[in-house]
Amino acid sequence: MQCFIVMPCLNEEVALVATCASLGFGCGHQAAPPDVRLILVDNGSEDRTFAVMQNIQGRSPRNSVILASEPERGYVPPRHRGILVASELAALENCPDDRVLIIQADADTDYQQGYVLAV
Repeated sequence: MQCFIVMPCLNEEVALVATCASLGFGCGHQAAPPDVRLILVDNGSEDRTFAVMQNIQGRSPRNSVILASEPERGYVPPRHRGILVASELAALENCPDDRVLIIQADADTDYQQGYVLAV
């Protein structure tokens, strides 16, 4: 099973590091499972959100954090962009659709340890 966490981000520079750390990315106190990837989708932030996203990517295992952008504001467009990115990555790896799990996450939530494994 290949798992992707899609996380839209709009002006989340303050909360994003802690949120990603709670999922095991960046400077997390727990490591994310190796078959889990985080897709961060900037939705036109006007603060330093994208720079924070880059920092989280740089502090995470290689290819475990993918960055994307979606200029169309709203709830649906960045989630849709993240799903498209996940689908493209799964296809590149020849992973069949029935072996792909996409989890929608919020950029300002602190997730409990083991959250991804429980899903």
